[in-house]
Amino acid sequence: MNNENRNNQLKKFIFLVTITTVFLVVSRIIYRIFEFPEFLESLRDVDYYMRFEEVKNGLFDFYNPDKDFPAVYLYYWYFIFFPMSLIPTEIGLYIWDGLRLISTIYVMKKVPKITDNPKDLFVFYGGTLVGYLLDGYFNNCNFLIQLLLLESYLSWEKGRKWVAGLLFTLALFKINVFIYLPILGFIKKIKLKDLIYYLLPIGLLSIFYIIFPDFFLQMLKNWVNLEGQEPVAFTPFSFIIIFNLLTWQALQPAQLMYFCLMVIIATEYFQDIKKRERFRKFVVISLTSYYIIEIILVILFPPV
Repeated sequence: MNNENRNNQLKKFIFLVTITTVFLVVSRIIYRIFEFPEFLESLRDVDYYMRFEEVKNGLFDFYNPDKDFPAVYLYYWYFIFFPMSLIPTEIGLYIWDGLRLISTIYVMKKVPKITDNPKDLFVFYGGTLVGYLLDGYFNNCNFLIQLLLLESYLSWEKGRKWVAGLLFTLALFKINVFIYLPILGFIKKIKLKDLIYYLLPIGLLSIFYIIFPDFFLQMLKNWVNLEGQEPVAFTPFSFIIIFNLLTWQALQPAQLMYFCLMVIIATEYFQDIKKRERFRKFVVISLTSYYIIEIILVILFPPV
């Protein structure tokens, strides 16, 4: 892909991301002026408010199961988000919007260092745009994981292995990010001996859970009774229900922001064009099918 075409593609997606941000900011203002269906209003910025509630009473209240939305992230998310908790939410929401926009544009400009394949870039930009819209609507933090993973990968490529491991560990506050390591192993970017650069920082940060084991156990309980939902009663289908809840937490559409980054990193392994095409199609079709099935399930069995 020549530089001109790549730059044109990049400019188009940066424009779309910027317009999406404007739309999200304007929609928030409109929501405060006019009445909309409760379902829509209750979801607007809900993740930001949840994160705000998680950290406002201090670290030792972080996993409190009595909250409407018990925390499910690793504990050091508290320190990452703490500065935002010092800012009134009505201001912090817009700062978070700005950080998301700046971070995403930066990532979009850096990604061609991984691949210049036009189809791979389209998958990444397109998936990021979808994830960006949802991440912005709920005001989540997937953009931050995307940034940390990209910088971790580029640091590894530059030989800055400890930096790569630390940045990956910081991104791991959402535990599903761990899949990044098997992907690096699959594409032979790291060897077994290289895991020390990733596992040592994880181990050091995990000492907190060894000192306070109740924190760890409560986090696991919060994973099952996810984000304010009623505990799942035991039935012959309870395992399926729990599995679906956990899977949904791990594969939410907003997380396409960093899933698509992992996809193009993995796709780089395939030098054969046909294998590359098949792998890309398999991933895109699999994710699309999963989201369609989940949407159908929500329509057929709406949450109470």
